[in-house]
Amino acid sequence: MKIKPASHFLRNAKGKVGIMFHKDGDGACSAAQVIAYLKSKNITPELFTAQYEEEEVSPFVNATLDHYIIVDMATDEISKWLSPLEGKSVLIIDHHTSESLEHLGFVHINPRFEKPDLYISAAEVVGQVLKHMEFSGKEWIARLGGVCDRSLKPEDDNEEKASTIIDAVRSVQKDKGLISLAKFLATANNLEEFIFEERFQKSYEELWNEVDRQVSEYELQAVGDVNFLELRANFSVTAILVNKLFELYPKRTIIIYRNTPHGIKISGRSHKYDLNKAFSSASEGIGTGGGHPQASGAKVSDFSKFRKRVLANFEEQDTKK
Repeated sequence: MKIKPASHFLRNAKGKVGIMFHKDGDGACSAAQVIAYLKSKNITPELFTAQYEEEEVSPFVNATLDHYIIVDMATDEISKWLSPLEGKSVLIIDHHTSESLEHLGFVHINPRFEKPDLYISAAEVVGQVLKHMEFSGKEWIARLGGVCDRSLKPEDDNEEKASTIIDAVRSVQKDKGLISLAKFLATANNLEEFIFEERFQKSYEELWNEVDRQVSEYELQAVGDVNFLELRANFSVTAILVNKLFELYPKRTIIIYRNTPHGIKISGRSHKYDLNKAFSSASEGIGTGGGHPQASGAKVSDFSKFRKRVLANFEEQDTKK
């Protein structure tokens, strides 16, 4: 990776700095590390969290800032909305399969530019940048981001619980809660301090009550090795539910979908099929999709067509094995 340009960018950041991070655990952990570094320079960044929706990305790209930092956002998904940033000071740290945006004048680092099949979280990439800068004390956050994104296996129950707490806050407290959580992570001294923070415990309990109910629904409906489950809940538990089911049934391919005002959002896990290929091709013309081979997501307007295409892609992958 070209770590030096990112290090140079961060060392020279000053004035008004904004950070946009993906609305998940890896994104929050990536942002938290950058926040911690900037605070060491007496800079308090403005924070934005987003999914792959133009209306969620727009507040960040249209903000008046001296430096713009994007972490854990798949640039192939958002590049069409980044034109307001051309000619400005922009740093992107990511890990999704994508094309470099250096031609727009951005500093863009991603380990997959050199190793397309490498599976590493964005938080770990940020951690490597800060290690190069000899900024220490937040390595545990980089590791937590890897656990959240399933690039690293949890070493103990505390790491698994911390990952779930982040999912809970994202689902129950929404954007404000996730931004508050990223700020807290940046100032916390260790994992235990984060786990036992009272303001996040209620969300954790609410989430698990809903997840337990949804697991029971899945077990009543699941048939075969490829399972589709529609999520119906007062708040989204898609990420934690699909991960929980995948841990319980690792030999199955599990795809969860949920109707939202912005379309049908889908999350999948599989050890057998390349979901990045399946979701990318299945969403053509009806939305967007992709991610990692074992863990991918999509947003589409026609779920019936998406499902039919995914199953056809799985059959094609089977014939090539």
